[in-house]
Amino acid sequence: MPRRILLTCFGSKISRDFVIDFQKRNDVELFVADANARAPISYCTPRFLSSRSGDHPAFCDELLTYARTHKIEMIIPGGDEDALALMATRERFEQEGILVAVQGKEFIPVFQSKTAQYEYLRGKGFSVPVHERVRTEEELVEALTRLGYPEYPIIMKPNFGRGGRGITLISEKIVRNEDNLPLKNQQSAKKSIDGKTEYILMRYMEGIVYDVDALRYKDGNVFLGVRKRLCTNVTKLFSGNMFDPDEAIGAFARKIYDAMPTEYLVDYDVMVDKKGSMELLEVNPRPSGSTISYLPFGINLYYVLAKSFLDNEHIQIEKNDFIGHSAHAFYTMIRD
Repeated sequence: MPRRILLTCFGSKISRDFVIDFQKRNDVELFVADANARAPISYCTPRFLSSRSGDHPAFCDELLTYARTHKIEMIIPGGDEDALALMATRERFEQEGILVAVQGKEFIPVFQSKTAQYEYLRGKGFSVPVHERVRTEEELVEALTRLGYPEYPIIMKPNFGRGGRGITLISEKIVRNEDNLPLKNQQSAKKSIDGKTEYILMRYMEGIVYDVDALRYKDGNVFLGVRKRLCTNVTKLFSGNMFDPDEAIGAFARKIYDAMPTEYLVDYDVMVDKKGSMELLEVNPRPSGSTISYLPFGINLYYVLAKSFLDNEHIQIEKNDFIGHSAHAFYTMIRD
């Protein structure tokens, strides 16, 4: 009988390619769930489940009911809120023999706050970006000064935000802004401060962002896949990336993993500036949606993960498979 897995927050157009890929496989059946009952993927598979959003109090109860009804053996979150909610309740699922591909609940504070994540990694001996936390206008002005403003442009984003949401670039002059971020001067930025929301500030870096897929097999082996972004996650015109065999970035990713050895499949965001210096931007508590980049090479990371933990079959991925090739380039632009 085929194994059954459920991917949450999985209603976008790109999910269709995963559905098609799983339909070609006879040993794993894919169920998908999304908070949008009319999500594009709902028209592509009979195994679509309409669910509450990850921040809803009943989200995990509903997923557990779905898992019981459809005999789901493994759940993989597609959103940060989904992952955090499942981290808090993972034991409930495991008591019924259902694997949930998230970290233990002791990691919840580490993934809820960027500064908490940095402090955790610093405590493990890992170098993290210089940053400041602010909540008031006075703290903002003082933090900007400590970070070298106005000589250096500054990035401000909610400390508990997700991905590219709520990012602002603070500068007194026009700067090269390839990410097309909202630009404010200090006076305008002060108006964004409400005294309640906590923000994290860092110097703005110009460079290349890499996604690193960190997959830990059930047998303890680890695969680290490095992908160079052709755009950022706040760019809306197109999206894409290409695999990069750069050993220096691979070694940096290994240091991240050694400092924070995660389970299952998570995503790192790494920045490389023009001088070649590397900085970790964030460790995300769930897989990146751009793992679709592997599909043209016949590799489905969700399938690899399921086979490892459900069947003890550890499918190896060789980095040489990707050298000189690109995948998922301009994907959204073509599909839209």
